[in-house]
This record gives sequence, C-alpha cells and structure tokens, in this order.
Amino acid sequence: FDEAVKQHGFSIQYVFDNDRQEVNIHTHGLPDLIDHADLQVVVPVNQQVAYLIIHTVVDMLKAGKKLEVGKEYDCVLQGMNVCFTWAIESGRDVLRMVLPDKKGNLAPDKIASEYVYQWKDTADKPRGLGFRH
Repeated sequence: FDEAVKQHGFSIQYVFDNDRQEVNIHTHGLPDLIDHADLQVVVPVNQQVAYLIIHTVVDMLKAGKKLEVGKEYDCVLQGMNVCFTWAIESGRDVLRMVLPDKKGNLAPDKIASEYVYQWKDTADKPRGLGFRH
C-alpha cells in the first residue's frame, strides 16, 4: 500500500469476497494526487488487467482529461467503450468505471444480466460524502 503511494502517488486495492463472489477494485489517494475522486471497478477481472485499466484512466486524468458521468470513452479498453457513474465505497464517493458486456453494451437497460450489477446503488452525481478516506 505505502510502496504504491510512494511510487505512483496512489494505490489500488483489489478485494475479493469469496462468500459473495464479488470484487471491489478501488483506488486510494487520487484526491490528494490530482484532486479527483478515487476510482472503482466491480467486474471480476484479472488483477493485472484491473491495474492496467485503472492506470490508463489515471494517466488520462493526469494529462488533464475530465471524466463525465454517462459519457462513453473509447480510450480505456481497446475496441470497447467504458463509462463512469458515481457510487459509494467504504463511505466515500467514488467514480465507478462500468465495463461493457461481451457485446459492448453499457447502458443498464441493454447490458447483459451478469453485468448489470455494476449499476447497483449508483447515481448521476456524488452524494456529498466527500472523496477522502
């Protein structure tokens, strides 16, 4: 944790819940590093892939890119779009990255049923809990 913060200015935590077969991949430190909400991914992807995806987004943010909720981005995953929505992780507002289903669908009414949980408990704007943890 501390080593990642020293090296990159932020850390990525990969938490897998065996009981519920759920994953919670999220960052810590982006508010201090680049004055941006931390990021979250809830699709169970390989840990190295998750880190690559998150580092790609952080590099975009460091370069001055502003993320908009509901907008689709084609510069994160090759050949597929992703989008972002607000969610809560450990009592703080985070931007959840929604990954597409195998057909490339993202919208909650079109995405395959095994991917729709990414939209659970999300919002169009932060709930005012703050970005700090």
